[in-house]
Amino acid sequence: MDFVPGAEHAPPMPLMAPPGVRPHVNARHLDMYIGKPVTLTGEILTVEGTTVRALTPDKVEVTIHLRLLKEKPPIRSRCIEFHAVVVNKTTLDAWNYMDFGYTSDKDVAEFMGNALFLADMSQDPRFKGSVL
Repeated sequence: MDFVPGAEHAPPMPLMAPPGVRPHVNARHLDMYIGKPVTLTGEILTVEGTTVRALTPDKVEVTIHLRLLKEKPPIRSRCIEFHAVVVNKTTLDAWNYMDFGYTSDKDVAEFMGNALFLADMSQDPRFKGSVL
């Protein structure tokens, strides 16, 4: 098991859309969005994949990898990454998520949709400048 000291102190991602605003990406099942185009700060991106790492028995780190759609073949080092630490998830949840590439867990699935929506709406420079 790979536990990363200090990872639980990572800054949290916003998980909720502004009141009265409906996200345009509804990621109930992450596998539906693998390889599909989504918008982020005006660029067309694809969801390249997801990574899940157990930090502790009840904390799971979720990483969403995105890349510019125009890049072919995909360049992994140029992916944009979203990170979230999901609390109160079991290690079993993490392994199921990793093995099958999706989750039926509403909280984890909605993380990606909400993060994409907020980045697109706010034009946050942290997201826009995160292409390596």
